[in-house]
Amino acid sequence: MRTMPSPFLRKIADFARSPQGRKVATEAKRLAKDPATRRRIDDARRKLMARGGKPTAPR
Repeated sequence: MRTMPSPFLRKIADFARSPQGRKVATEAKRLAKDPATRRRIDDARRKLMARGGKPTAPR
């Protein structure tokens, strides 16, 4: 039996299928391949890990 997705997830899915959502996804993929962006992500990951492990959810 399938359950209905929450309204929030439905809105995300609708956005992802829209022309604007596809444009954002394409830009995100392009940025993910950029060496400078990857370097910034790796630096941020190292800083988080140096803090003592797993990041916690904000309260």
